[in-house]
Amino acid sequence: MTTFADVQAILNRIADASDRMVRIGIFGRHNPLSGGFSWDSEDAFLHSVVNRPPNYVNVRIVDPTQNYAAMTSDADVVSKCRVLRMLAWPADGSDPAMPRMKAGTNRSYVTDDDMKTLIAYIRSLPFPRT
Repeated sequence: MTTFADVQAILNRIADASDRMVRIGIFGRHNPLSGGFSWDSEDAFLHSVVNRPPNYVNVRIVDPTQNYAAMTSDADVVSKCRVLRMLAWPADGSDPAMPRMKAGTNRSYVTDDDMKTLIAYIRSLPFPRT
């Protein structure tokens, strides 16, 4: 069974930011009102938001209105879960949206195995949830 600790390990590795203070410096503090992407805890992760253009409306990275376990394919899960879409390799072969690469870091993109782990975790979330 995939746990949130597995998700944290993947996000720490690809962001090259296992230190909490480094993560805050890069991604900001988790604040549902102003954005901020955090994986310090499962609750912070599940309530993280991104400011989505063009109106910069806060949108949850894991949509609480979606029943991911009931989806018929992994592609459906990825298409309906913002954080997975940001981490996934686009069909056109371009780089994923996250993480943003930075010289002098060990940041990396998710592997196929990472994505399988992340999808398994998202599918395991209870529904409904807040």
